[in-house]
Parts: sequence; structure tokens; C-alpha cells
Amino acid sequence: MPRQRERFERTDVPRENPNRNLIALVVIAAVAVAMVLLCSTLWARVQREVHLGDNNLEDAISGVIAANSIDGHAASTDSFDKVLVLTTSSLGDGGCTLSGAYALVVNETQGTAIMATIPTTVKVTSSDTDYTLADLCSKSGTAAIVVPLFSATNVSFDHVIVTKSSVDDLLTLIAGASSSSADGFVSENGSLLDAMTTDMSAEKMVTLAGELKTLGVSNIGRVDAPTYAETTQADDGTTTDTGFQLVDIVALEQSVGLLIS
Repeated sequence: MPRQRERFERTDVPRENPNRNLIALVVIAAVAVAMVLLCSTLWARVQREVHLGDNNLEDAISGVIAANSIDGHAASTDSFDKVLVLTTSSLGDGGCTLSGAYALVVNETQGTAIMATIPTTVKVTSSDTDYTLADLCSKSGTAAIVVPLFSATNVSFDHVIVTKSSVDDLLTLIAGASSSSADGFVSENGSLLDAMTTDMSAEKMVTLAGELKTLGVSNIGRVDAPTYAETTQADDGTTTDTGFQLVDIVALEQSVGLLIS
């Protein structure tokens, strides 16, 4: 009787896996999703970093010089951080609708802060032409109003923030910002950075956030910048209202603590 040959499975030869193609597709899909998420995260970070150290605002703030001394008045010797906050319809470089202008003056020596609301109707001058603050912003953009506003107020702004949010929402977001490092600030505060642009670096924003967090937004003093009507005087002594409002520089600087007498 013939012997039957036994069949043996070779252990050194890989067995065909009917699910191999499916597994490969799952792995490829997982890698693709991970790459999309990584690229999205990196792109979002880049977009947020663009809102810091804005070149146009850096150039504008570099044109602000030391405040002029005012005869008969003494300037405070305290250390101040003076931030111009502009609320606008957009964060772009072109003309936009200016809804508010604020001088946030943080007294680093005393641990206090006062914010003055500057009317958007005050007179500023650019290239020997007079405008209201809002009109100049509409014509030339936010960066173009920084130096003219310094000239109109004598407040030597250290930094500028442009935001689409209300000023109160902005201050709340800054004071509530998380992280004490520059890298962490960018990655952890998307809502804040998406709503603003500034000349400041991440490091400086961390410092400002710490100051406002320690102080408390509700403890920031609020004042309105004093203004008066501009007039011209004719040779016969009669006066005519020009239609412009001017900032009362002395009263403004006294109200925010830059002048002590």
C-alpha cells in the first residue's frame, strides 16, 4: 500500500494575510490625518506669530520721540509703560474704520494703571494736512496715526495694539493670558492673538499680561482725555471756531499721572 506524503507548513515563509491591504490603508490614512493636523497646527502658529512684531507698527512706534517738557509743570520720575490701543474694523495695513483710541498708562513703579479714552474726532496733523483722528485712519491706516497722535497728546507711546475687539474684551484677554514663556504664549492664547496685532514681541506681551493680571482689569482707572475747541483769531480780535477739537495736553498728562504738578 503506497504511503501518503505528509504536508508540512514552512515557518520560514510569511503567510499571506488577507487583511494586509486593509491594514496598510488604515496606516496610511492615520499618517495622513496626523500630517494634516500637524500642518494645521503649525500654520495656525505662524498666523498668530504674524500678529506680533508687526513691521508697520514697529516703524510707526519708532517715530515716537521723548515727550516734550512743559513749562511750569513737573514730570513724574516713575517708570511707565505707555500703550496705545486702537479699536478698528480690521487688522489690515490699509484704511479702516477707527472706533476707539485709548492711552493705557501703566505705572510700573506704583503698580497702578490709568486708561484715557481719546475721542476719534480730535485733530491730528499728517504731512502738513489736518484731519480728525478717525479720518486719517480711514485714509491711511492705523500705523499712520501713531506719530500724529503722539504730537497731539505729548504721550510718548512705547507700544501700540490694534484690535477688532472692544478695549475691555482685549484687556480681559491679555490679563487672562496663560503661560509665562514666549513660546507658550503664542501656542496657548489663540483667541487673543487672532483678535489683535502689535509691535510687541511675545516676551513683551507676557510682561504686559503679568502686569495686568497682577493689577486686575477692574482696578484700571478710567478717564476721558480733556479736549477743547480750536479757534483762530483774526487781526481785529474776533475768534472763529475751526471745527476741530484739540487735546488738552496738560490736563491729559496730569490725569494719567505723567505730570505731577
